[in-house]
Amino acid sequence: MSHLQDVTRFLLAAGGAAHPQDKGMYLLYTNHAILTIKHWTGTVVGDQELITKSVRADSTASYVLKSDGTHLIFCISLSSTIRALRLAEEEEGWVNHEIPPFDVHSMGSLAATIDRGGRRSVLFQDASGKLVHLDDTWTPSVLPVDAVIGSPIATLQYGDNVRAFYISAADNCMHDVTRCRKVGWRDRRTNSYIFSKMPKRLTVGRRGSGSFETFALTADDMLLLILDNGQSHVLGKVDGMGVLWAGDGPMCCRELPQLDFRPTKWNNSARATSSSKVEFPRMRRMTG
Repeated sequence: MSHLQDVTRFLLAAGGAAHPQDKGMYLLYTNHAILTIKHWTGTVVGDQELITKSVRADSTASYVLKSDGTHLIFCISLSSTIRALRLAEEEEGWVNHEIPPFDVHSMGSLAATIDRGGRRSVLFQDASGKLVHLDDTWTPSVLPVDAVIGSPIATLQYGDNVRAFYISAADNCMHDVTRCRKVGWRDRRTNSYIFSKMPKRLTVGRRGSGSFETFALTADDMLLLILDNGQSHVLGKVDGMGVLWAGDGPMCCRELPQLDFRPTKWNNSARATSSSKVEFPRMRRMTG
């Protein structure tokens, strides 16, 4: 059941990314307003590296690796604005990457990803509660959705598009929104499961063609699997050390769907082709 521990580690973190050489995951943490990164090998958590001391405590963050080898981290600043950091190898550390100012809701989160064409997408809940998409030119698009304030945001590469998943205020179900060439942004209900309490984090995987499975970390630290038909299954309880105590039911033993943050998913995507020679270097210096 080690595959479920991968999911658990990701959901407990603020965000992260798969290693391009299938060497585990790099996970971001924002405890105590300090942004750190750790390497999860699949069995062991590596040493902690400091990135910056000025992020919003317990907020979300994202790590993306562009096809040109650029490493970027997106996080939420102490003043609830989007902050970007770039790995500057010549300076042996992370430096601020200038972007236009964007305000994040005091309870809002963000998520970022790269599509198959190498185009960056950043999604966040703005100060008014709207869900906003930033494209590769930092052009904002207010999405035609009504998200619950504080909803977690998950992304999934799907063909040439990126889908964003969130909890809708209309029905307390998870919805996904994607950009269609002819009709613009299209919103739909992903499944019929109704959240009675806001989950801490979500991640979504694809099984087959168009079938989505959701893993949610609940408010009381249960790992929940939600199937495409809305059926839910409790997979286990996460303890204070971040270890999942899973059950022995069939849902705990089934193969995982394709998940963007896992190494096998990364290696099967176009990102692996373009960045397979790029290593995640050790972080030697933090920025302010």
